[in-house]
Formats: sequence, C-alpha cells, structure tokens
Amino acid sequence: MTGPPYVTDAALARLRDDVVLPVARSILRDGEAATARLWREDRPLPGEIWVQVAVGPEDVFMLLLSSASWEGELRAGDDALAARLADALEDWVPETSFGWGQQRRADPRAHRA
Repeated sequence: MTGPPYVTDAALARLRDDVVLPVARSILRDGEAATARLWREDRPLPGEIWVQVAVGPEDVFMLLLSSASWEGELRAGDDALAARLADALEDWVPETSFGWGQQRRADPRAHRA
C-alpha cells in the first residue's frame, strides 16, 4: 500500500483483519486467542497508527505501528508494518503470563497467506 493509507475506519479494519491479526496469530499456540484494536491519533503528529493486541485480560500489548515521523507521508505499507509488529511481538511474548520465558517466532508474511 502506498499513498496516505489508513485514513478511514474501513482501512484500519482491513489492516487489523488482513495484517495485524494474522501476524499475531502466527506467534500464538493452540488455545491462545488474540484480539486487536487499531486507532489513529493526531498527537504529536497527525495520523499516527497505534495497535493493541490482547491475549486474555492480563496480557495487553501496545505499539505505535505507523508514524509519519519515521515513514514519511507515504508510510511504509503492509509488509513493513507486519515486520515491525512481528519483531515487537517476539519481544513481548516472553514477558507474558501465557508465554513466560518462551522464545517464539512471529511470521511477518502471515498476512499474505
């Protein structure tokens, strides 16, 4: 995706369903389910995209997924966002109650399946 993406609620829903949830599911095991929420914030910069992934009520992950401050106005696109999310989830899971101390891999290409 190029151009100013993720400017509508429908675009955020597509990003959640087509990119965020597949990548999150790729690091989870049977019986572990994730929910995800994305939103835009205009502070400190316009159009920043935040993601929250939750696995149960105790384990909640938040990440500034996309910002013009490092991507520019055109933004990085689905592949780069999936890679950024996968990397951050790999750091988060070993600190959770469900994956304590486990080194797991997230598949940044899961959104292409």
